[in-house]
Amino acid sequence: MNFSKPESQITNEKGEVLMRGTRSNDNCYLWVSQEEAHLTTCLMSKEEDVKLWHQKLGHLHLKGMKKAISTEAIRGLPDLKIVEGNICGEC
Repeated sequence: MNFSKPESQITNEKGEVLMRGTRSNDNCYLWVSQEEAHLTTCLMSKEEDVKLWHQKLGHLHLKGMKKAISTEAIRGLPDLKIVEGNICGEC
């Protein structure tokens, strides 16, 4: 991975660009698809959304997830219906 002020890139061992991201005003890098066919692709999982987001967020506790949703602190985090309880075996 290579990061610079205007963009970020992920390359393979041959130096071929696999992914590219542009830097936003809040210093986040937003990934841009290299293939035109994937520009409008939306990937969804049929798994439990709360459990998936819990894992994606590094096993963030449920109260923390509720706060992140209510304050819109995480871009792309959907409005999940969180019920308190044991979310995964690791936690």
